[in-house]
Amino acid sequence: MKTTTAAVWFGRATAIMLLGSLAGCYQGAQPDNTPPKVYILKWERNPNGTQGPQTNIAPGGQFTVLGTWLGPNQADIRVYGEGTHGVRKLTVSGSGVGSCSTQPDGNGTVWTAPGQLSASFPTHVETAPSGTTRSFMAFHLDASVLTENSCGKHSYQGPPPNLEYFLDTPSTWTITATTENGSGIQASGTFKIVVQ
Repeated sequence: MKTTTAAVWFGRATAIMLLGSLAGCYQGAQPDNTPPKVYILKWERNPNGTQGPQTNIAPGGQFTVLGTWLGPNQADIRVYGEGTHGVRKLTVSGSGVGSCSTQPDGNGTVWTAPGQLSASFPTHVETAPSGTTRSFMAFHLDASVLTENSCGKHSYQGPPPNLEYFLDTPSTWTITATTENGSGIQASGTFKIVVQ
């Protein structure tokens, strides 16, 4: 069942605070002329439905995941930034495109937008304290981030006006990540995720 925008944003903010980011230990920033790396690490799904081996997705990569299999001890998808002497910043943003539908009304009626709409999640920015880096920083792309996002309120001929629509599955997400090392050198990557 879909939830209201306020509940979605509260749930998403809670998930981001509790599960959204991971980071290595703090260390003093060192000169670093080697560009940092950005990548996605995800757990595969075994045929029996259990968590399988990990796969490293390089920038430009694309993969498919079941929306019902997103979360800890399941798909567990994380965007990583890491560097030779650590990273001082990680920024992750994303936008999804797909079919969008309303919540069921009092009669159980669900309206679907006549064309594809887009949704996004709040940009995540993590920064180490001044003069420090972390060996790595990571951001979870779990169900609270990639499913049932609001596509906004829209009015179409037929449905009641100004209804809020939510992203259905399948949907296609474009994830963009940028990380920066202690010397200010940045690396960026874009990834495609199809949520089914």
